Amino acid sequence: MNFISQFEGSYHAHVNGKVIPCQNLESARTQINGAKEHAIVNCKRNPIKKHPTIDCIGFEDYTGEYYVVVCLKANLGNGVLAAYDVKIDCDNKRTFYSLMCSGVSFTTVAHALSNPSNVRENNGWFR
Repeated sequence: MNFISQFEGSYHAHVNGKVIPCQNLESARTQINGAKEHAIVNCKRNPIKKHPTIDCIGFEDYTGEYYVVVCLKANLGNGVLAAYDVKIDCDNKRTFYSLMCSGVSFTTVAHALSNPSNVRENNGWFR
């Protein structure tokens, strides 16, 4: 059963037992309506990877643009732990699905970090 849920202002599309976070109600509806074509629903991770990657969370914003977010944690010393979310824009659906299935490379994250507008405090992209 496919359905949409809302919790504290965040929308989630529940498709074939998978929960897909969405930016808004319209993107959640898109996930439900197009569930058959969404590779993310049936994505199987390849256990053998050529390079290490970082898991990410994917979103579709209200304009139809796709992006993924990775969470980076840094130890600043003296027991202070900082967590940052890094947004990585996707050129198209295929890139989006590829990143969701395979993870994000360290090179891609480093490139996104070069633009300060891609970095927010932890959970900053989810509000």
